[in-house]
Amino acid sequence: MVYRFKLFVFWQIINEYQHNISAVNENVQVIKKNLILMKMIKSTIVALSISVSTATSLNAQKLPNKQEISLEAPANVKIDGKMNEWGDKLQAYNKATLIYYTMANDADNLYLVVRIKDPGVINKAISGAITLTVNPADKKSDEKCPAVSFPLLNFASTTAIRTNASLLSGFAKRVEDAINAEHYNTNLKSTNTPKDSLLRVANKRLSEDTKEIKFSDIDGITDTVTGTHTNKLKQFKFYPLFVIPGYYIPKENNLGIKTAASFEGDRKYTYELALPLKYLKVQPGKTFSYNIRLNGPMYKTGKPTGGYTVRFRLVNGRAIMEDRDLVEATDFWGEYTLAGKP
Repeated sequence: MVYRFKLFVFWQIINEYQHNISAVNENVQVIKKNLILMKMIKSTIVALSISVSTATSLNAQKLPNKQEISLEAPANVKIDGKMNEWGDKLQAYNKATLIYYTMANDADNLYLVVRIKDPGVINKAISGAITLTVNPADKKSDEKCPAVSFPLLNFASTTAIRTNASLLSGFAKRVEDAINAEHYNTNLKSTNTPKDSLLRVANKRLSEDTKEIKFSDIDGITDTVTGTHTNKLKQFKFYPLFVIPGYYIPKENNLGIKTAASFEGDRKYTYELALPLKYLKVQPGKTFSYNIRLNGPMYKTGKPTGGYTVRFRLVNGRAIMEDRDLVEATDFWGEYTLAGKP
């Protein structure tokens, strides 16, 4: 009897063991299936990422490095830093400056529209301004040629807008903290997403803190910003281009020079400029040269202005500046012939 009982117990143990082994095998199979599924998902995500990146790259590759045609401006041009009247496709993608742009004209004005998608280049554009120079003699020289620079932002404004621009451009840490911070809550109680709210904060600051336009070598315009030249050096010391000779007019002026910039949609920065042709001495049917320059926060100074932070890393015991192309000037020359009847 005792023997039969022990045999029964042993048989139960064997059955339980086999059951556990079977359960383990099932779990192993489930784990294997999950691992395969995870690999498939990962491969799909990588493929999608490559596809999106490739699509963006191909979009840029389809455009010329410099605009090749003359273009009549839309009839409803409004300088507001938005792409509405221009459509989503600009005329060129310049590899030296990493900007998309279109140049156009009507009977009265020359227009420049710039769109930037890269967050580092956006930071560069708002920290050092974008300068358009026009040489009516069709020569690649900016000496004594009309030039306009915008936006001009001081340290506090640049830092605040750069922070929001960086967050909107993929560096999403502290998004919730930024939205919940007391100084961001004013007039922002809505159902918008954090990204939308940050975009509105950046645009509000960009609109309110850009008060001047810098220009040089434009006949018929005088400096209308209050203060003597000596005082202005002190006044604009922490603005980009303060060491560059030039003059200032209010952004809101009656001279016909209009500028605007804003963040649009999915992390895109748009800059618009309207410049009256009468100041440029260019004629319909005749080709002139133009230069578009992203000055960067170190232009002509050798050290950062506007509170821009420069990063260094040690290489063989030497301090090497990182991202030099984002802190030093990049530019290109192009040619344009006014559209319309000569």
